[in-house]
Amino acid sequence: MHFDQGRQSAKLHGVIEAVRDAYSEKPILANISFDPVERVPALQAADVLATENYWHANGVLEGKSSPRPHFDHFLNRVSTEGYILDQPQIMQMLRDHGYS
Repeated sequence: MHFDQGRQSAKLHGVIEAVRDAYSEKPILANISFDPVERVPALQAADVLATENYWHANGVLEGKSSPRPHFDHFLNRVSTEGYILDQPQIMQMLRDHGYS
């Protein structure tokens, strides 16, 4: 798990500790780090996807159904599926996939 180093906070560290405690068997968390975004391509990609999702959601609220060109290009070329889950839903999904 990689986090933007600029997002470090006591609250986030608390969440990380809760995750470590809850998932000590499976799935194994091999690495948790805080890194500069410019050095971790996965964080850069997450920023792009989050930003494009944000702008698309705003557009939908304003009555625009089409995503911006950059996001549209991504959606039409990558197999994507997304969900917004809260903790009980995440826990159920893990149980459904054999995790305790």
